[in-house]
Amino acid sequence: MLVAVIMVFVLFSFTGVAVLDLATVSSSASLETVHNIKVQYVVESSINEALWLINTGEDSLVNRDENGVITDWNADTEVLTISVDTLGMEAEITLDLAVDTHFKRGLASKSGININGHSCDTADKHASRKFDFMPNVDAVYFETNAINTENGNEMSWSAADFSSEGIYIFNGNNITLDGLNLSNSTLVFTGSNITFINNTITAPVPGEGADALPALIITDPEANFTVSSSNHIEGAIFCAGQINLENATLTGPVVGEFISLESDITLIDTEHDAYYTWTVGFGEEDTYDWPKQVGRWTTTTWEKKLNG
Repeated sequence: MLVAVIMVFVLFSFTGVAVLDLATVSSSASLETVHNIKVQYVVESSINEALWLINTGEDSLVNRDENGVITDWNADTEVLTISVDTLGMEAEITLDLAVDTHFKRGLASKSGININGHSCDTADKHASRKFDFMPNVDAVYFETNAINTENGNEMSWSAADFSSEGIYIFNGNNITLDGLNLSNSTLVFTGSNITFINNTITAPVPGEGADALPALIITDPEANFTVSSSNHIEGAIFCAGQINLENATLTGPVVGEFISLESDITLIDTEHDAYYTWTVGFGEEDTYDWPKQVGRWTTTTWEKKLNG
């Protein structure tokens, strides 16, 4: 009997120890979970602050080392690294911040895009975007490289007036172009009231790693330019004023101060991805302070410190 009582006592003792051990383990696991959540909060807050600084101020302000958080922005590789050492945890996150420009979007504007109840079908990576500024046209580049410059108002041109491919500049207002068929050219207009109908314009296709040339440029901020449904344009279209899009055949990108859709638009962007790169005639890409976006997020370290 005594042996039985002793055995029951030992059994209860082991059970009690096991319960206490389980409680300890459970408490430790709960505490580690809490620390994980707190570290995650620290990491995310640091990332948000760093992205805000990159997009709104001097990039050098991002780099700091305080309160167990090291933030490092490498402007050359465009990689943001957040390292955290706190609460017995070590974590490191790297973010690949791809530069986003107007010419990587199907439709890009500064003042807005009025869809008027219509739709614009593009690949997700070319989705429409509003930017805080417009790229600047380098007029000297086009003037230097133009093969022909036409001056005058109330002028009209047709296919018979174009015998060579290249950059054409038109200085003047109330200009009509009808029936053009150019396969390796860029048209630049400095005036307003440009009528563009029944034209097929293809911009030069850049080689791998090279910048693209635009198809059409309208530099007058007062311009109100319409791309009617009778046109086929391959290459970037830039308008410093308003650009109205009917259901023409377009590859994009289309960049305008304000863009208005006059019908449903389908850009043949996926077949012409070569045009979705930095475009010649707008200065150097790296002279702009482009908004950054997260292209790839990698957790390189997330672990409990050995002495934590």
